[in-house]
Amino acid sequence: KPQLALLLPLCLAAGREGKALAAMAAAAAALALAAAGCFGLDSWGAFLAAFRTGTAGYDGNALQWARIPTVLVAVRPIAGPALAWLLQGLAALGASLAVGRVWARSADPGRRALALAAGMPLATPYLSDCDLVVLTVPLLLLAAGPRDRPVSLARAAVLAIAWSAAPAIQFLALGLGWQAGPLLWLGLLAHALAAPDRQRPRPLSA
Repeated sequence: KPQLALLLPLCLAAGREGKALAAMAAAAAALALAAAGCFGLDSWGAFLAAFRTGTAGYDGNALQWARIPTVLVAVRPIAGPALAWLLQGLAALGASLAVGRVWARSADPGRRALALAAGMPLATPYLSDCDLVVLTVPLLLLAAGPRDRPVSLARAAVLAIAWSAAPAIQFLALGLGWQAGPLLWLGLLAHALAAPDRQRPRPLSA
């Protein structure tokens, strides 16, 4: 699922993680060459073609679109495919700018992980509920923060969404009759942008 890694090179570049970016580029090139060698170049053509028609058959299948919490799927039934693709492109651009800003200005691994995990379903038109397992990473990092102060309401909401999104997003969409997932990702990304870096606990003096 290479579409899930659209924001990762941007994050590594914005965060000045040069070695990790080089390693990612080398690994991606090796995997692309391996895939072409095993399955031929036509496999990449078929993958790109799927972006044009990937959700066309989901409009009348609630169990399908309810599991794809992207802007394209949320807007398509209301405004049609043309406007849905336009808004999906704008969402991808906005998510890229927001996630890049967090990675460039913050060294907090929890904020960085939250921004990337929230930006992923906004940047790609195709992402399934099972892919939301990536929210486990910011969930663990944020839950492991300092415990000498009470948890704010905003942080508690972020933890709750990160913990429940993967199993609950389908039922939320079916209950509302509309894919509301993008609103949750916007909320998580806004928190990652606004929250201050958490102070690391000081080492105990001898």
